[in-house]
Amino acid sequence: MARRNVRGWWVVLIWALWALPCHPQEVSQPIETAATKAAVALQEGRAEEAFSLLQPVTKEAPGYVQGRFLMGAALNRLQRYPEALGHLQFVQAKDPRLPGLQEELAVTLHNLGKEQEALAALDQALEEQPPTGRLHLLRGTVLLRLERWKEARHSFEEAAKLAPELRGVCFYRAGAISYNLRDYAAARGYLGAVVKEGKDEQAVAASRQLLARMDKEEGTAKYSASLWAGFEYDSNVRIQPDDIVLPIKKDKEDVRFVFQGSGDYKVIQSGPWELGTTLSLYSSSHFDLREYDLHGPLGMVYGGYRWGPLYGRIKYQYSYYWLDTDSYLRQHGTGPEIWWTQAPWAKLNVGYLYTKNAYFDQPGRDSFNHRAGFAQYFYWKQDAVLRFSYFVDTEHADGGDWDYIGHQLGLTGSVRLPWQMRAQAGVEYYLRDYDNRHTVFGERRDDDRWTFSVELSRRMTDFLDLALGYTRIRNESSISFYEYNRDIVAFQVRAAF
Repeated sequence: MARRNVRGWWVVLIWALWALPCHPQEVSQPIETAATKAAVALQEGRAEEAFSLLQPVTKEAPGYVQGRFLMGAALNRLQRYPEALGHLQFVQAKDPRLPGLQEELAVTLHNLGKEQEALAALDQALEEQPPTGRLHLLRGTVLLRLERWKEARHSFEEAAKLAPELRGVCFYRAGAISYNLRDYAAARGYLGAVVKEGKDEQAVAASRQLLARMDKEEGTAKYSASLWAGFEYDSNVRIQPDDIVLPIKKDKEDVRFVFQGSGDYKVIQSGPWELGTTLSLYSSSHFDLREYDLHGPLGMVYGGYRWGPLYGRIKYQYSYYWLDTDSYLRQHGTGPEIWWTQAPWAKLNVGYLYTKNAYFDQPGRDSFNHRAGFAQYFYWKQDAVLRFSYFVDTEHADGGDWDYIGHQLGLTGSVRLPWQMRAQAGVEYYLRDYDNRHTVFGERRDDDRWTFSVELSRRMTDFLDLALGYTRIRNESSISFYEYNRDIVAFQVRAAF
């Protein structure tokens, strides 16, 4: 999450100016004058000058509390936090209620990564003096580091109330926290306010970027595009989408280049209604087994409606595939689906799809398919996602060898790692129970297909990822001809706009 640097610039050093005459100490007039000039320099942002003025002060009068306090503040602004801590701890031991001390000490501790101690100092400061916007801004930043998200958001809200000039940064951070908690409605409220006010250019730019990301995740962006390309090693090449094998090229390994691109455009977005279209393209090119090269577009139009936490749409899609240079498969599909946001941490997708398949040069293979089921998603902030799914499908073909009922179970999880990396692992079980005895082998066919996959990806830029994955497929069948094992290793470059 983006954070602004709040290192010490928020401390109200006018307290120090006030404190000088209120805490008389046995120091010479030149020392007191130098300390006063240093306080003015700090208030005006001239930390180097203040440091130079304070060096003889702390050397000649090491017990002068105000001088040591100002030196700690100057070192904070010069980002010399370990040295600053020594001076401020001396002041705390001598005069713990010196105005401004706890705020300055909190800045030091925060930048040294001592968040619990920084929080204690801030809480003490709130007890000793009237609350300020900058005090709550720092408190929110500390709570953010401690991952106490809701308390941090409350502190940013308080900071925005007390200091309207901080509304931009505070509302952006409150919106980012809400996004991280997957409370998108609250996030849009905070971030929308930042954009509407338009006073803080940096916060406005960051808010727009986060709003665009939410639009993409929720499917509300006016237009979006994604593509990926890469190389795959396949130990047992088969034809998608049904894992069909050409008898003359069975159990062959190869490397292929794969490209897939997709673009979505909302033709109409009016209130809860939308009408959109999607165009996708898939292409695979093998180094040796060119007979297995598969290419084809998929086009889709859909109409949708949003009602509170529900989003429903109905779609029609058409696809056409070539196998090498020959026509292979034409598909028409239509059906409804519903998305239900049950909570910020849970979402459910339920859908049905009817597909008509027309194969070229495969007598008896033409079919229609009914597929229905659900996918349940659970989220842990933006750090982890768990997906559980179940689908049932039935296929009725012109030839009896292909009629079946299938049950598909899946479980996938992903987690965010350090260094902009994400790990994903999944398992899928697909049972297909065929209705009729096979015309060639004379017995009924039952297939159990297990798919195990792992992937590690790294975010390179806001729109570019690199991914390395491994997939293991094991298909067990009552007819040995249809049994196979398959290992796929993939390297991909992905982009999303």
